This record gives sequence, C-alpha cells and structure tokens, in this order.
Amino acid sequence: MAKTSGWLQKYSGQFAATALPLYAKTIDYRASAFDPSCDPARLECQERCVFVFWHEFIGALLSNWGWCDLNLLVSQHRDAEWLNQTAARMGYKMTRGSSTRGGSSAIRRLTSLGHSSSLVFTPDGPKGPRRQMAPGALYVASELNLPIVPIGVGFSCCKRLKTWDRFAVPLPLSRVRVIFGAKIRVGQLTERSALTQEIERLTTVLNDLSAVAQSWAENRLKLDGYRPMSFRYRKARLNAMNRLPKPVVETELPAAADSRAA
Repeated sequence: MAKTSGWLQKYSGQFAATALPLYAKTIDYRASAFDPSCDPARLECQERCVFVFWHEFIGALLSNWGWCDLNLLVSQHRDAEWLNQTAARMGYKMTRGSSTRGGSSAIRRLTSLGHSSSLVFTPDGPKGPRRQMAPGALYVASELNLPIVPIGVGFSCCKRLKTWDRFAVPLPLSRVRVIFGAKIRVGQLTERSALTQEIERLTTVLNDLSAVAQSWAENRLKLDGYRPMSFRYRKARLNAMNRLPKPVVETELPAAADSRAA
C-alpha cells in the first residue's frame, strides 16, 4: 500500500507540474509592487530575500513563480510528496523538513541555504492556526540580514477548501491580484519583546496587504498591475546563468522533537 501511495504521489506531482502552468493561463493574474525588485518573477529582483505569505495562498503564487531561483521547505510527511514532486519539476529548489518536526534543525538548514538563494515561508504553516505567525522567517531574516518581502493576495472568485487554512483555489476566468509590500529589515531579535513586536507588525502588514489585494480583485480599488514573465523565459534565463535547478531535490532534515519555528 505504501509503494502504491508513493507511486501515486510521484505521478500526481508530475501531472500537476504540467497542468498548473496551463491552468494559470485561464486566470487573470496581475501583480503590483511597491518596488519592482520585490517580485521574484521580475528581472529587477537581484537581491536575496525572504518572501512571506499566508499558507492559503500557496496555489495562487507558486503556479506563477516557477524557475525563479527560490528555495521551499516541504514537510517530511509522505502526504507532502506530491508537493515536492510538483514544485521541483516547476523549477523550485526543495528542502524536505518540517517546522513541527525538528524545528530548530529546519531553521539552521534554511539559514545555510539563504546564503545562495531566496527563501519562501508560509509562517502559519504547515498546520496553523490560520494567519497566526510563527517566528521562523523573522529568525532567518535577522540571522542573514536579508529583507522580508510581505505578500498579500486577493481573489474575485475562488473555491475555499475545508482545511485548517481555508486553502484558496482560484477558479477559471477569475481575477487574482497580488501585492508585494515594501521590504522590511529586521534587527537583532535578542529580546523576546522585540520578537513579539516584529511578529505583530508583520502579521498586520500581511493582513493589510491581503485586504487591499482583495479590494483590487473585486474592482473596488483601481491599481496599475502587470503580468508575470512566462515560465519558458525564466527557465531559459536560469539556464543561461548556469543556475538551473535539478529536477528533484531530496534533502532530509533531522526529526528531533522541537516547537513550531517556521
């Protein structure tokens, strides 16, 4: 049964990697950024960053960020194997680990990876509570002195799944609007009060950006937006830079008991 499950996860991931870019073409996706260098899908984005958004928006964002030289942390649980297979074949660098299993090890590994590529965090994942931020992204950004880029997403029409995060699946012909906030610099988090303050600040920014993006998606707010570059162009660019990721990356993290950190 386990072998059958692994086979299904592998090939469902391959199918999803092919289908998602095609499905994304049926959606009116537009983005707006305070600074064009905040968007990993734009040529202006040259600085390594820590990109942060709520877990429920994974489907809307990752389908448009393939071949952008980003590193994702994917759960060690076998149920996440389909996501590993999907994202790796869409040009993401993958690290297998879990913020609930070996949280401090995951943070150390991501801190190491952050020296060479940008990182992506869903700070309320992988199990929630919904839109309640864990400190992992802040710790890594502080340790590496990298800017945090908060991201908000809105939908004109989407299907909300009955999951802990109310995962959003945009429907065909709907509007998806994404807003990249200004870069946030985090100082040394030596005091617990400083960490609490930064968590509250970033939580507020993420919620505010998502509220503005929702108004934009519903046409209650008019903003100038742009479409992302094509997958084919981004893949060719990485290939020319000799930075094309391998199709599948399997990096296991120790599963020591620890508290949620990312």
